Amino acid sequence: VNGITEAAPAVNTVGNAITDATLTTTVNGVSGTALDLTPAIASGTVNALANDGTNTITSTVNGKVATAPAVNTVGNAITNATLTTTVNGVSGTALDLTPAIASGTVNALANDGTNTITSTVNGKVATAPAVNTVGNTITDATLTTTVNGVSGTALDLTPAIASGTVNALANDGANTITSTVNGKVATAPAVNTVGNAITDATLTTTVNGVSGTALDLTPAIASGTVNALANDGTNTITSTVNGKVATAPAVNTNTLALTGTVLNGSVNGVSSTVDLQ
Repeated sequence: VNGITEAAPAVNTVGNAITDATLTTTVNGVSGTALDLTPAIASGTVNALANDGTNTITSTVNGKVATAPAVNTVGNAITNATLTTTVNGVSGTALDLTPAIASGTVNALANDGTNTITSTVNGKVATAPAVNTVGNTITDATLTTTVNGVSGTALDLTPAIASGTVNALANDGANTITSTVNGKVATAPAVNTVGNAITDATLTTTVNGVSGTALDLTPAIASGTVNALANDGTNTITSTVNGKVATAPAVNTNTLALTGTVLNGSVNGVSSTVDLQ
């Protein structure tokens, strides 16, 4: 200027700032337009990603190498017959295991000829009693059998009881009745009570509380009666009936009375009259 020469730098300061993938350059305090570095980064980036065949992922970006496990966490959860697998916190679709369980299951069930049931499932053996409880109840002549709490159809025992029963009944010739049923012996008197009642000439006999037909004794009394009547020649009359002897005076009272020519006589209260004229 006016022949005077001075020298000064054109650029005093240069600054670069990167925010995300954007570059902003500031020269002498003046910022330029922000530059998107994404295309440059993409075109200049070399990225190689490899798995070593185990659980290691190797990333090589622009010559820089980094490794990390491919799987950090694995979890399996089973609900009923459904399997859910969760890898690195991401759950997969639930898998129904029913077909696999069914196709892969070998189940053998056997009874040892006694009371033991053996179950062999996929090589695992378990045993249990075939019958835990047995109960029999009899109502009247009906038998009900209950096994493991399950009751069977009631069975009428009447035919079996009848076909298997031996019953012998005998009287010892006196008053004892002997009953032998299936080898069991019991005795009882044939007659417990006997009663006779006579009304007029009728006899009613009651045995063990059962009354028979009333019997008219008149013919028997008449046919079996012996009656002898005698006078001893004095005033005594003797009556013998069936061996029973009774006596009585022939004359109890004897009176005579004369009224005029009429004689009135009375013997034992029986009067007679005679006119003496």
